[in-house]
Amino acid sequence: MNDIINREHKIGIALSGGGAKGIAHIGVIRALQENGIEPTIVAGTSAGSIIGTLYAAGVKTEDMEKMIADSSMMKIFRLFGVPGAGLVKLDYLKERLAEFIKEDSFEALNLPLYVCATNLNQGKAVYFNTGTLFDKVVASCSVPWLFKPIEIEGEMYVDGGITNNMPASIIRDKCDVLIGSNVKPKVHVQSNKELDTFMGITQRVVDLSLWTNAKPNIKLLDVYIAPEKVNDFSFFSMTKVKELCDIGYEETMKKMPKLKHVIQHKEELALAIG
Repeated sequence: MNDIINREHKIGIALSGGGAKGIAHIGVIRALQENGIEPTIVAGTSAGSIIGTLYAAGVKTEDMEKMIADSSMMKIFRLFGVPGAGLVKLDYLKERLAEFIKEDSFEALNLPLYVCATNLNQGKAVYFNTGTLFDKVVASCSVPWLFKPIEIEGEMYVDGGITNNMPASIIRDKCDVLIGSNVKPKVHVQSNKELDTFMGITQRVVDLSLWTNAKPNIKLLDVYIAPEKVNDFSFFSMTKVKELCDIGYEETMKKMPKLKHVIQHKEELALAIG
């Protein structure tokens, strides 16, 4: 645990990518708020950037759930483009964000937000926190081979999870207590049958890649929330809103004693140092 205190923000939260599994982040936030814990700085990758944006804008968790539940997979997967350039535009995501967030700007949010996307030209993670908001969130969510890359200031961006699926490092030095919610935790595959098909192997390789780039950032966290039950759901399980929210909520409640202890410890250190 990092005992350097008196940062600009008392509590921060980093939210991983994970497709529909990212819905579990809503339950994490709900559990925190019910216990009087309000992060004041946020970082998100991919699905985590969506939930992080809504939270930073002051959207209530029940409204987040409604937004997801009312979203149409058919509208999200409008078929555009040509093979090799990605199948789908994410215009619908912009439309949904605009319904809940009236100004397309990082500066208009209630809380500072960092959105992680992968710059394909430079081959590195980039953390956006100023200027227009919606296009950066879309870039962070643009999974290659599914969604079109997003051009921002002349360069192409895709899913932030490729380079950093747990964006803790960007806000580590800005908060005393850093919480991480990871909906792509490392799990042991019990059955070899899951690994004897092209899709099974591909999914496992992707998962391990995400875990590998997340691992250094996980070490930076004070409290790590990683609900393994989300692995029972697929990348596209957008109709399972309640189930996924409940999983995130329950896992966070399990970690609540540790989280409260960490917060109290940092507060006592602050008082001691004066």
